Amino acid sequence: MSGVTTVSRPEPLPALLPHEPVPLPRRIGARALDCVLVFLLPPAQVIMLTRSTVAGLLLPLAFSLVIVAVVVTQSATPGQTMMGMRHVDVRSGRPSGGRTAVKYLLQGLAGALSLCVLPIVALAQAQPPFRRTWFDERTGLALIERAAPGSAPRTAPPGTQVATPTFAPPAAAAAAAAAVVPAVPGAPSVLAAPSAPADPATSVDRPAVATVLLDNGTQIAVTDPVVLGRDPVAPPSHPHARPVPVADAERSISKTHVLLAPAPGGVWVLDLHSTNGVRVLAGATGERTLDPAVPALVAGGTVVEYGERRFEVAG
Repeated sequence: MSGVTTVSRPEPLPALLPHEPVPLPRRIGARALDCVLVFLLPPAQVIMLTRSTVAGLLLPLAFSLVIVAVVVTQSATPGQTMMGMRHVDVRSGRPSGGRTAVKYLLQGLAGALSLCVLPIVALAQAQPPFRRTWFDERTGLALIERAAPGSAPRTAPPGTQVATPTFAPPAAAAAAAAAVVPAVPGAPSVLAAPSAPADPATSVDRPAVATVLLDNGTQIAVTDPVVLGRDPVAPPSHPHARPVPVADAERSISKTHVLLAPAPGGVWVLDLHSTNGVRVLAGATGERTLDPAVPALVAGGTVVEYGERRFEVAG
């Protein structure tokens, strides 16, 4: 079956697939930092009033303006910003400071009217992995980790099982070192990750395996995320993705161009903000250009063009 399909799941939405959700303990920690900042305001105001009445009266206004500025520019509260988090739009995957400000305005009003009961109940009832509360759903947001380049992925607390989409495989699978299988003379080379004997107790959540055929004759076994480009590096969202350099004399492809990840019946394809883009050539349905940072599920038998190079997803 050829063609390209998009994800249709209530959560996570397609734009959230490249992002890492924030574990509940870290969310609570960020909220605790915000509370500390608020609790520091009254004693600071008392100190200011002893020195200047005007300065003491203006301090709460200045404090509020600083908080709003942080929320709008960082798409996160000060506590979340200090702990490396931010909110993104669930449709585009991009930060949205304005919606974040609206979310906390609604949450603040609900907390004031319920003595903080409603925000606590909303967080307790939110479902993993992204734990989107009622306030997140009303504003179309999700709280994610703001990963730094080269940083190691965070893991869930011991004993906690987080529902992770296939696009972001378990850390154990992603951390497996890649192996290059020597090619038989006259046959294309095959790049594959090392395999281990199947264990029914641990292979339940093992991601699907797909094969991609590059236009230079190389076959890639996509058992975990793979990055293609002239000199690719793993993106922050998948720091253990396997880089596969592709020679391109015309320099039509970017250094880090496209991410591939296994999916049932095909592969996830994600344009990593490349210069010349990624296009899906889906036969009768015509050519489709993928939006950067928005993954698409490409079925077997489909040809994908990145820059002036191509690969085919084996059917």
